[in-house]
Parts: sequence; C-alpha cells; structure tokens
Amino acid sequence: DTCDPNAQALLGGALFDAKNYADAAKAFQAQAGMTPNDADAWFSVGNALFFSCGPDKTCRDLDGAATALVRAAELTPTSYGVNLALGSVYDQQDKPDKAAAAWERGLTGARTATERRVLLEGLGGQYATLKQWPRAELSYRQALSITRAPESQRGLVQALFAQNKYDETINEARALLATTPDDAPAKSTLAASLATRAYASLTSWRVDDAANDW
Repeated sequence: DTCDPNAQALLGGALFDAKNYADAAKAFQAQAGMTPNDADAWFSVGNALFFSCGPDKTCRDLDGAATALVRAAELTPTSYGVNLALGSVYDQQDKPDKAAAAWERGLTGARTATERRVLLEGLGGQYATLKQWPRAELSYRQALSITRAPESQRGLVQALFAQNKYDETINEARALLATTPDDAPAKSTLAASLATRAYASLTSWRVDDAANDW
C-alpha cells in the first residue's frame, strides 16, 4: 500500500537488505513524506542514500543524505546512530568541522564503551584534519582509555609530534611498535622525533658551552 507508511518502511527495509539502496531510499522517502516527524524514517532515508555512495565518494545524492540526517538530528539531537551517520556523510563531503560537531553530539547518546570509542577515534581524525592538535590528542587519549587500538595509538603519535611533544611521541611510538612492529608511520615519526630531540640537545649543549667560554 503506497499510502501506508508502515508498508513503505517494510518495503524500504527489504530493498535495503537486498542492497538496492536507491530504491530503498525512495520507499523511505515516501514513508518520511507521510510521517515528517518520524526521526527513524529520516534516518532510514539518509542511511540508504549514504550506502549508495561508493568508497570513491561518488554518490547519486550525498547532499540529500545530509539533508535527511540533519532532519533526523533535529528530531533526536543526541542520537548515537543518527549523528554517527551524519558525521560519516560530512566526512565523505570533506567537511571535518561539521563531522566533528555531529560526532561530539553523538557522544551524549552513546550507550556503550564501543560506541564512545568509535566516535572518539573519528573525532581524533577530524580534529587532526583541522589541525586542532590538542583536541585530536584528547580524543585519541580518551579512545585509548577504552581500548588500546592501533588506529588510536597511531593518531595520538601524530598529534603529539605535531605539537613538538617529542618525548611523549617517542614513548607512544615505541608502545605502538611493540605490538605492531611493521607500522611504517610510527617508525617514520619515531625516527623524526629522535633526530629532532638529538639536534635540540646538541644545539642546547653548544649554546651552553659558548656561554661558558664567554
């Protein structure tokens, strides 16, 4: 029944499960049109449009996905699922400030440690893109307090190095390499930190020695 929102929801769900995301989005859009204050309907529209997007960021209507998810977020401002999806759309649109804002809101609605870790790790990446390194560091540290995941460790190493915190960078890079010895970015950052610290020590020694001679 095209006039029954529940029927459209069931149809959209079946099409989504069959990975026919474009037609699923149409069914969910029909449902949302009949129930405009139903956050789940708008979430389903945005989710279907998002999944129709490829990994190369091509999409039939990525702006439409964002619009639908914004509406869902207006109805459920702290929903973990809605804000995770909205932030993911913004991430594909290369809008790190909006992605970070969505994932920050999602933290309020996160119910499990895993949900918090997913958002915090994502926030670390967005803040790194924005070069807001202290916020990136804090996000990665909070994620690591939940699970010592290599992705968060790698992000923390990058954030510390960007802030010239070489001793902490060295410690965190060595901790990561102890469990992931072939991690190329960690090896590179560790080498750069060691070299920078050695040069700083040498420079400081030469300045102090010159002052003594004077």
